Amino acid sequence: MAPQTCERCRSRLVRLVPRRGFREIILSLLTFYPLCCQLCGHRTLAFWGRFECLPQRTFSRVPVRFPAWFRPFERPAPRWGYEGTILDLSVGGCRLKGRSVASIDTCVRLEFEVSDDEAPVAVEEAVVCSQTSRGMGLAFVKIRKAEKRRIGRIIGRRLANTWPAAHGRLQARS
Repeated sequence: MAPQTCERCRSRLVRLVPRRGFREIILSLLTFYPLCCQLCGHRTLAFWGRFECLPQRTFSRVPVRFPAWFRPFERPAPRWGYEGTILDLSVGGCRLKGRSVASIDTCVRLEFEVSDDEAPVAVEEAVVCSQTSRGMGLAFVKIRKAEKRRIGRIIGRRLANTWPAAHGRLQARS
């Protein structure tokens, strides 16, 4: 069993992800499954050698507490938008606790502060994909590559200590 590494960024933070499209569904019958890097989002297929139940999420979420500001595109908002707190974060999205002013499928601009020493991370466009009492689920739609790499570094630091124990099924079967 050889551990998988990302072909693009060489990270070992790679995991099984849900299938996308007809091609991946057909190949999974031959036990080729999609893998996704948790840092850069690169997808690939790997031979697994046995049938697996695939997770529902593409990216692992890590718990964080970052102050955030968001502004809906469609409706008038205060000049500086609304405040909230990001409670969990992944390369593909986050959960934001704050005033629920955006309904599902609303596009927002999001900024959040990782530390006092760095400029805020800016997400040009995120869409609200869920709303619960625990906050709004946002999927990142449009984000600059540099900002995505910054988020990847945050995720990498937090996942590095827990990855093998929490994600034991991450090795390809040969």
